[in-house]
Amino acid sequence: MAFNTQRVNCGLLNIQSARNKTSEIRDTINDRQLDLYAVTETWLTDLDSAAMKEMTPVTHSFVHNPRSIGRGGGVGMFVSNSVKKVKKCKTPIYNSFELLQVECEIGGNKLTIVSIYRPPAASVSLFIDEFELYLETIDMVSTNIIVWGDFNLWLDDTKARYVQLFIETIAMFNLINIVDKPTSMCGHIIDLVLVDTSSDLVRDLYVDGVCSLSPVHKLVSFKVITFRSTRNMDCDTLLLLIYDMIMEQQSDLCCHSSRKRSECHECLYTIYNSVMRVEHEKMCPLTSKKIVVKEDSPWFNDEIRRAKNDKKKKERLWRRQQTDQCRVAYTQARNYEKKLISRRKRDFYQGKIEQAGPNMHKLYKVLDNLTGNKKKHKLPEGYSDSELAN
Repeated sequence: MAFNTQRVNCGLLNIQSARNKTSEIRDTINDRQLDLYAVTETWLTDLDSAAMKEMTPVTHSFVHNPRSIGRGGGVGMFVSNSVKKVKKCKTPIYNSFELLQVECEIGGNKLTIVSIYRPPAASVSLFIDEFELYLETIDMVSTNIIVWGDFNLWLDDTKARYVQLFIETIAMFNLINIVDKPTSMCGHIIDLVLVDTSSDLVRDLYVDGVCSLSPVHKLVSFKVITFRSTRNMDCDTLLLLIYDMIMEQQSDLCCHSSRKRSECHECLYTIYNSVMRVEHEKMCPLTSKKIVVKEDSPWFNDEIRRAKNDKKKKERLWRRQQTDQCRVAYTQARNYEKKLISRRKRDFYQGKIEQAGPNMHKLYKVLDNLTGNKKKHKLPEGYSDSELAN
């Protein structure tokens, strides 16, 4: 029986171009403490290393699949360093949708996370056929699974034939959509979170349309990080308590005669599990923990701090009152902070480049810091350990 339980904060959003929203993306991850943050329509390519470095907090890594042909599209995911055994999986290429499949381990359990983006112009019937083919490739028996993303299907229109076909298709794989509120500004459910019908993986799902980085989509999130605090656990006391309670309960719960009771391993195992679960819950209850992430931002100054505080103040006011006046005030504060950060960063790194002057070593050090490039020192191949050491 496993008692270690880990919960992670997850978020999903169609970002509609990540290049010009790098600071806001990073702030969203930090402010909401997101461990897994899936973004669709990233519009990124493999050459956008500077944007990826800028929007990824130091506590996270970023994996993505850019659109292979043409502009736009692309799916990516920010993954916290607290998530273990992260692996990006190789997947087939489909004509009607883009995807990113990531496997990881959470709380000792294997989890498969699939991010989907279906362009609005893609054929719905073709998408349903191809999506069914894709789901057949996933091992849903030995792993927990979450399929989320921008499907661009009005799932609230239950009378539409394509919606019925889609629901029937995912039902064949024991999947169900748990988003029950509009995720687009036009009032429809187009961003979905699919989980196993018998799963309790996702809890406290919330659709937030107040402060979204997208003009069309709302942020879908489910929270909170929880863990078991073991500070109050006394192993010796726990073992004695379990022994005493097993002796007390055995006569009531064991269905065997007193003569065979000492040989009744199944009943003892059942009683042990029951007692252990109850007492462990008392000593080590699930607790919530808020983690404050401090970014290394040498360009950050008091002016930006004041602008950031003003933006958060207006955000809280908008959440309370939900008026157009509050929305405009928040938008102005957010845009001012964005311009201030952009100008400050530009001036800071321009000064660094000017300080480097003709020194190419210093110049490339500044550029590597901007783009996130790290030099990898590789040892020569084809040598034994002793030859390489010599």
